[in-house]
Amino acid sequence: MARKKIKKKQIKQAKDFNSLEQFDGAFKLLGLVLGVFLIFYLIAVFINNNRVPKFEEEDYFTVIQYKEILAGETFNQKPQKYYVVFFDFDNHDSILYHYMIEQYNQKENSIPIYKVDLNKGFNSSYLTEESNKKVNNILNLKINGSTLIKIDNGKNSLYKEGMEEIKDVLN
Repeated sequence: MARKKIKKKQIKQAKDFNSLEQFDGAFKLLGLVLGVFLIFYLIAVFINNNRVPKFEEEDYFTVIQYKEILAGETFNQKPQKYYVVFFDFDNHDSILYHYMIEQYNQKENSIPIYKVDLNKGFNSSYLTEESNKKVNNILNLKINGSTLIKIDNGKNSLYKEGMEEIKDVLN
């Protein structure tokens, strides 16, 4: 009988040991899974911190330019007198127009010049085969290529087409 008790005790201890081994294995597996997630998390944080450029405050600035307008704004700028130059910014002649405008702006007593890019989609509705040289409001604005319009008190006071005529006015 003593042998049976010892054997039962050993079987019970073996079962307890097996259940502890299973419990221990589950903890090891859980620790391994958490360790892998932690490693991937740290790698992701490291990669993202290196990828995002660090800007200082001086790197952020906003430039608002008022010299380029849409054709629809031709008659509603603030100064009493100003020029509006219409030309295609992507054309090979655009460099000459930009140069003429810059040279004119450096003169004393020059009036403001606004530029309109004829290549932009918003301005394409004003491009036509025949221009309207007597335009005095946006509803009847029709441009046929490079054009210079002088606006005086909201009215068209000068209308020139082509590079040579524009050059004569700005020089």
